[in-house]
Amino acid sequence: MAGLAAAARARELGAEVVVHEKGDRPGGSMLLSSCVVWRYREWQRFRAECPTGDPQLQRAVWEGLDDALAWLESLGAPVVVRETGNELTTGVRFDPRGLTSTLVARAGEIRLGEPLIELPSGLPVVLATGGFQGDLALVRERITTQAEKLVLRANPWSSGDGLRLALLAGARESAGMDEFYGRNLAAAPRISEADFVPLAQVYAKHALVENLRGEPYEARTWSEIDVAQ
Repeated sequence: MAGLAAAARARELGAEVVVHEKGDRPGGSMLLSSCVVWRYREWQRFRAECPTGDPQLQRAVWEGLDDALAWLESLGAPVVVRETGNELTTGVRFDPRGLTSTLVARAGEIRLGEPLIELPSGLPVVLATGGFQGDLALVRERITTQAEKLVLRANPWSSGDGLRLALLAGARESAGMDEFYGRNLAAAPRISEADFVPLAQVYAKHALVENLRGEPYEARTWSEIDVAQ
């Protein structure tokens, strides 16, 4: 979604844009999600839930998201629900396929199956992915030595390409590179992309959570991302 949105907005401002998409379809992991785009209602709650995040970037998201959502809707992105179902947050739920189609129509030339191999000289570039969940080596190095046991609950093309290009260009890593956004999933024998949303489990605050050693853990965040870690 980030790449398509950036391309659509850049073209709206008069730029000539080419989108290099590594995958065989546009939409990334957003296409596979419930497509709820949200922010915390209260700034202090945002900081309390995400204390190690960059305050300047967080403030930019918190202050600008409402206008960004209105912009997406003005393009014709179909809204499914105008609330998040969580009293701590505000936002809307888009139809993921409809949002993808809306942005694709505005993004200009999209080259499917053509990842950006290196940063071109003299041209501005927006790196719209830094995710590396699709690369077992990076997950093993950064997140857990048991990477092979994790279900890839995302698109398979997020394998650290953007991260590597940014680091080669002199970028600095942010905090939290040893964490990931995840969900506990039902132990189904096979999980497909269509199962990512319905099989996600978010009820740790109502359950007894233990690790393999029998040690209990109490969820500290409403999102239960800490439980996934």
